[in-house]
Amino acid sequence: MTNLTNAIVVSTDYRQGPENRFPAAHDDTYAAYLWVRANAASFNGNASRVAVAGENASANMAASIAIRA
Repeated sequence: MTNLTNAIVVSTDYRQGPENRFPAAHDDTYAAYLWVRANAASFNGNASRVAVAGENASANMAASIAIRA
């Protein structure tokens, strides 16, 4: 993805169930999104050009971030 888009890619981790109940995972990924936006300039990124993506459960997290944002 990095090579195809010429973008900085950030992979996040999140708390998973059943140990951590909903919405722990959604809160974690949204917090990571906010961190990327707030710190983009520090790693030569552009806070106004942030995309989210995922596969399987991570796609659900990406959709949740898009809705909350």
